Amino acid sequence: MSYAWHIFKNMQHGKGEYKYSSGSVYNGDWVDGVRSGQGTLTWANGDSYTGEFLNGKEHGKGIFTWKNDNTYEGEFVESKRHGWGKMIWASGNVYEGEWSEGKKHGKGKFVYSTGGVYDGDWKDDERKGEGKMEWATGDVYEGEF
Repeated sequence: MSYAWHIFKNMQHGKGEYKYSSGSVYNGDWVDGVRSGQGTLTWANGDSYTGEFLNGKEHGKGIFTWKNDNTYEGEFVESKRHGWGKMIWASGNVYEGEWSEGKKHGKGKFVYSTGGVYDGDWKDDERKGEGKMEWATGDVYEGEF
């Protein structure tokens, strides 16, 4: 571990960088020895998060980028996608809408890289409830899923 920041009450406080023995690095705000405020956390595997932290967790608005180039930009609660956000997969699929506990949940629109579009209700990562599916072929279904 290495770090560079202001020490207050024998804890990290203010802005600083912390290099974990695992290879992960956090650069940002600290409050009483805990990641809180704005910062960037880069994991040893190449994943990264830039945004708001609270009590050591991704919490608030931020951008999470996976090493495979998938990206989520939106709201987080206790390190999970929660609230409104947009996910872009490296494959070209895009979802924009509501999230709950890390899953698509609520109203949202999914645009498939193949040209199809689903706009409607989601529950636990699945199309569930009222919605409209338009396929690239021009076929359309509107109703219950």
